Amino acid sequence: MDSVMHFDYTIADKQPAYRMLIYVRHTECYPYQNMWLFVGDSLHRDTIEFYLADDRGQWLGDKHHGFIEMPVLLEDNYHFADTGSYYLDITHGMRDTLLRGVTDIGLEILKQ
Repeated sequence: MDSVMHFDYTIADKQPAYRMLIYVRHTECYPYQNMWLFVGDSLHRDTIEFYLADDRGQWLGDKHHGFIEMPVLLEDNYHFADTGSYYLDITHGMRDTLLRGVTDIGLEILKQ
């Protein structure tokens, strides 16, 4: 909870639309069905909730080598105001200080 995942990235072309995805990689030891994240940069701050398992407890996402990787759509058809350097900070918003079973958080930015 007190750790911030910080991602720096550069946008070289502001013309196309972008899709931004957060990837959460976890094991079956993760004790909850959902997750809350606080996501922010210098201009915006948002809280997002997403599900890692369905109502029957079946994990969603891609399973491989003992890990489950869940893509979470952050932005779709997003246009950056300008080229240059940007950053994104991500912190979890769960009640537990340490999230058992979560191994990685990633960010992917794709031109559409």
